[in-house]
Amino acid sequence: MVYPPEIPELVQALKIQVFSSYARDTGNWVRACNMADALRRHASVEVVPALPHSLPFRLDILISFPWYLLKALVSGADVLITGKPFPNTAIPLLLARQCR
Repeated sequence: MVYPPEIPELVQALKIQVFSSYARDTGNWVRACNMADALRRHASVEVVPALPHSLPFRLDILISFPWYLLKALVSGADVLITGKPFPNTAIPLLLARQCR
């Protein structure tokens, strides 16, 4: 892809955070990591760490909510991405958008 001379610096300066709605032992985590790997060619990308294992009754969604809220609000990322818009990721990302 051919960019005008000033575009590569802007693209490299872009900071992206990727959130996974589920724990690290799920396909959603794999998709989030694959998305981050693809985006790393063009920008600075951080995958926000999720819980290591899924919990019974999907308690990992409830437990991860405060962590994701903190990471979304404190981060200096320009773009916040979630793979699946479940409440534990969608609400923090929407709140971060409104606070900026």
